[in-house]
Amino acid sequence: MAGELERRLTTATLTTYGVGVIIGAGIYVLVGKIASIAGNGLWLAFVGAALAALPTGLSYAELASRYPRSAGEAVFVDRAFGRDGLSFLVGFLILASGVASTAAVAHGFTSYLGDLLSLGPHLRPLVIAGFLVVLSLLNHRGIRETTWLNTTLTIASVGGLLVLVLAGLGRWGTVDVWTIAPPEGPAPGTAAVLVAGMALAFYAFIGFEDICNVAEEVRRPHRTIPRAIILSVVIASAVYVLLGITVVNAVPAAELARSEVPLMLVVERLLPSWGSWWLSVIALFAVTNTALFNLIMCSRMLYGMGRSGWIPRRFGVVHERRKTPTLGVLTAFGLALAFAMTGALHVLAEATNAVILLAFMAVDLSLLVVKRRRVPPDDPTLPFFSVPWVVPLLGLLSTGHLVTRFSPGAYLRAGGLLAVGGILFAIQRVARRRREEPEPRE
Repeated sequence: MAGELERRLTTATLTTYGVGVIIGAGIYVLVGKIASIAGNGLWLAFVGAALAALPTGLSYAELASRYPRSAGEAVFVDRAFGRDGLSFLVGFLILASGVASTAAVAHGFTSYLGDLLSLGPHLRPLVIAGFLVVLSLLNHRGIRETTWLNTTLTIASVGGLLVLVLAGLGRWGTVDVWTIAPPEGPAPGTAAVLVAGMALAFYAFIGFEDICNVAEEVRRPHRTIPRAIILSVVIASAVYVLLGITVVNAVPAAELARSEVPLMLVVERLLPSWGSWWLSVIALFAVTNTALFNLIMCSRMLYGMGRSGWIPRRFGVVHERRKTPTLGVLTAFGLALAFAMTGALHVLAEATNAVILLAFMAVDLSLLVVKRRRVPPDDPTLPFFSVPWVVPLLGLLSTGHLVTRFSPGAYLRAGGLLAVGGILFAIQRVARRRREEPEPRE
């Protein structure tokens, strides 16, 4: 085992990767929750959320253009602050969120498949394990193979949503989609309703950050990554807005808000002769895509942290033939499987959103520091994407506002993750010092 990761991703394939990881299975449930807040103005919440997410996306774009490395967030923090402990913690938190997401998605896959095939509860652990094994084997096989599957699953996932949009075009104009108010109960001020809807819709855009963690498998990353991030957010925004307008014209917002599977209601109203099984299959594709993205991200995060020396350097070794980080792939699989099979997933999952927003804040702050200190890019001979300093400032303010909206339990669990990360870093530093100490002479 030796060498480096293989650069195969182009602007088109990386954009498809980004769209697929943003538009996951979460939208199938999120539509109803946002409708319970914003009512017929559901689509406006998506517009606002896209505008709130874009500054942080642009911060990622500039930093990834300057420092196109795996373990992106940890590298960005390192370039800004030069603190190994802080870089390790940021990388650890992103890894933890990816593991939690993979484990949760594995349960989602099993639920969708169980509903389609009427699987008994006793078979579900086997399905979870098999699901993660297959995706991990594909992850290890190579970025070319995962890219083909990503592209296929993304086209299917987005295509299923666009089918609903096309089926519902004839109903546009049925309701006033400019009305921003909860479908039930007294409405607070319009601005307050919109902000609340935006805060929830923001999570529909999480995923663009994963693009940076495959930076060392991208051709001309200083150009390709910024383009892919921007295009991914724009395409996802367009799909969400079109879907938002369609669903409230097809089904009253109050019904969407009460349903656990709101898009199934939309199918029943727009395409009653089709049945709803096909949407469950599309959801399976989306869930599989999300799990594969997260396994890739986690393995590349471990690879990048190993290359930088923040964890044992064995993680930075690449399989000579496959050009993939074998130890990172195995570790990501093992962690995801362990959390999927235990009650620890619930503890970790509750802190995931808070952790991701903390990472976003760290990235925005890192770009401000990099600009203030004029930290040079990794390769000064190449041009890099650049945004005005006000962009990361806006990103810091928007994510800072969102991070204050969690329950005390979420903060407690996020704090617990930080504590675990600190302990692991201390253990790693002590072990490294012992390895570096010269042996005493006799």
